[in-house]
Amino acid sequence: NQLYDVDPKTGARRSVGKPDWTNTKAIMTSGGKLYIASNGWLHRVNPKDGSHEVLHGKTESLKQSSEPK
Repeated sequence: NQLYDVDPKTGARRSVGKPDWTNTKAIMTSGGKLYIASNGWLHRVNPKDGSHEVLHGKTESLKQSSEPK
């Protein structure tokens, strides 16, 4: 549930941000940012300080009310 910055040469690690990542399903990097899917939400995360914003949230239902014709 914690995000770490790890030095690949020494293996030294430091905690980044708050422990907000319980139930993480996926992590991806792009453009110097981290994207984390956790608890049904997609977050864009600053890897330097752990701050994040929600990009896409949970929906109430993906079911259609009737079949398309």
